[in-house]
Amino acid sequence: MNASRVSIFQNDNLLHANRDNDLFFVSFGSPVGKIGNAQCFESIVIRDRAGRQHTITQRSYGGGVSVCIRYGKGVREWFGICDAQTVVARNQAQTVEG
Repeated sequence: MNASRVSIFQNDNLLHANRDNDLFFVSFGSPVGKIGNAQCFESIVIRDRAGRQHTITQRSYGGGVSVCIRYGKGVREWFGICDAQTVVARNQAQTVEG
C-alpha cells in the first residue's frame, strides 16, 4: 500500500511540497470544526523520509494552515490545521462576507 503524501499551504502559498515524496501522513489530532467543507483538526502528525515524526499545529506557522493529503493516484483531500477559535472566527467572517 502506498503511503499518503502531505503538502502544507498557508494563505494560498505552498510551504512544504512533497516533490520528493518526503512527507507522509501519520494521524490527525482532535477535530475542532469545519471551515466551509474542510474538516479542521488541532494538529497533524507527519513522518519524514528518515522516519522522524513531526507534529504540526497552528503555532508551527504562526496561523492556521491547509493540508493536502494525496492518496494513491490523483486522489486528494484537503483539511485545516488550526485551533477552535480560528474555526469560529473564519466562519463568522465568511458569514459577514457571504
